[in-house]
Amino acid sequence: MVCTGLRLGSSIQQLQTAWMYTKLHDTALRYCLILNKLSMACYLLADHAVWAAKLGLIAADASRLGRIAARLWLISLIAALLRDAVEILRALRTEMTKHRHGNHTGDFQYSLMPQSVSIITRIAANRPLLFDCVKNAADIFLPSATLGYVNMGDWFHGLMGMISSYMAILTIWDPALKLSP
Repeated sequence: MVCTGLRLGSSIQQLQTAWMYTKLHDTALRYCLILNKLSMACYLLADHAVWAAKLGLIAADASRLGRIAARLWLISLIAALLRDAVEILRALRTEMTKHRHGNHTGDFQYSLMPQSVSIITRIAANRPLLFDCVKNAADIFLPSATLGYVNMGDWFHGLMGMISSYMAILTIWDPALKLSP
């Protein structure tokens, strides 16, 4: 509960970041990032309301607010994963174009294996995208379990939380690993 109290300003920061993203020229990236930041800001506000309800500061149903917060967190994570998918599709398109132009005969029956390895290598080389994708993929199980969309054991819940936290710590430790627009 102390952590919740300490991040009261995060909602405002998320709204400011969403406003900054309105100026992005890339439409898909702009919509994904704005949806991510707005839903994260609303999630944080709902989470603060849960905290206040549990402390008795406001008269509200903490479990209902918790479900609302989990839905907002899930929306934020889906938007983040959509953003990751957009970036991966761009890398895929770039690699496919490179292979088509590299094939001078015009014959498209080149081997799929080297092309697949090249695409995977290109995506894995983008470490910020890889870290963000792994973090978001691990995170998505947490609100999904809270909402009852997936049934997982405590060990899996803990593992996903640990993976997500580890990826977040690495991006704090090395800011070059943080995915930026």
